[in-house]
Amino acid sequence: MRPDSCWIGVPSLRLAIMARPRGDDWPDGEIEGWRAEGINVIVSLIEAEAAEEPGRPREVSLCHGLDMEFAALPVRLR
Repeated sequence: MRPDSCWIGVPSLRLAIMARPRGDDWPDGEIEGWRAEGINVIVSLIEAEAAEEPGRPREVSLCHGLDMEFAALPVRLR
């Protein structure tokens, strides 16, 4: 599945942002799509509570299985 990513023009760096992925059965195809797009580092800004939703706990292991780095930097928007 191709991600709906928005690439940002930054000199000497490829940077993209995207909406939070779907829940439940999303991770496998979505993360494979990120890798196919050339994304190799994921920085998640979702709050800790949202990280416990179905499907999310596997996100880190799926990224690592595809040789991608994963960092969680939770941001509270309230």
